[in-house]
Amino acid sequence: MTESTGKKLWDENLPTEIRYWETQLDFLKTQGGNTPLNPWIKELFGDECGVDISILDVGPGPFAGIGTLWEGKNVKVVAVDPLADEYSALLAEHDITLQYPILQGNVENLLELFSKKRFDFVYCSNALDHSFDPLLGLSQMLEVVKPGHCVALNHRVNEAERCRYRGLHQWNFCKDDDGELLFWNKEERVVVSEVFNSKASIECFINAESDEVRAVVRKI
Repeated sequence: MTESTGKKLWDENLPTEIRYWETQLDFLKTQGGNTPLNPWIKELFGDECGVDISILDVGPGPFAGIGTLWEGKNVKVVAVDPLADEYSALLAEHDITLQYPILQGNVENLLELFSKKRFDFVYCSNALDHSFDPLLGLSQMLEVVKPGHCVALNHRVNEAERCRYRGLHQWNFCKDDDGELLFWNKEERVVVSEVFNSKASIECFINAESDEVRAVVRKI
């Protein structure tokens, strides 16, 4: 699949995400108000992080819910999603307020929105595998995170296969037999560490309880 073909297919299927979230309004109505920061994110920061913490949440849809509360810390979260404007209209229509703002933008174009080394942490859950170019997306996330800090990925294992390549599900993420993070579909198969070995270290593991692959991509 060429980049132009992948982008065309992605554009055509993007409205399916809006239709999905229109069926999840009852869930979204329970997500208002500030909540504690995701425990895994706190764990990845460790005990020696500063008081002021900036986090980018990539592709959360209208569910911007990684939390913002951490005792003794000033956590500022901003989200980016290609359907941010549509989600904002949907949420406003139903009087739903999110924990932090969502800006309109694609993961493949983060440097059009933010400067390099802008964030202390970048998080992406069940979204990068919906992008039209996940390698470019990961590269952009590494550009906007600070050196020594990490991009954390959390995705369902082989979601495109599970969904039979319908809608935006065109990429699979998994841990291969060598313990490597793998991005693949019917036409491509990429060992991610081979692409980013000079830019980041990558730790990959499976959350068997949720059938998700998690990766910690730490910028060198």
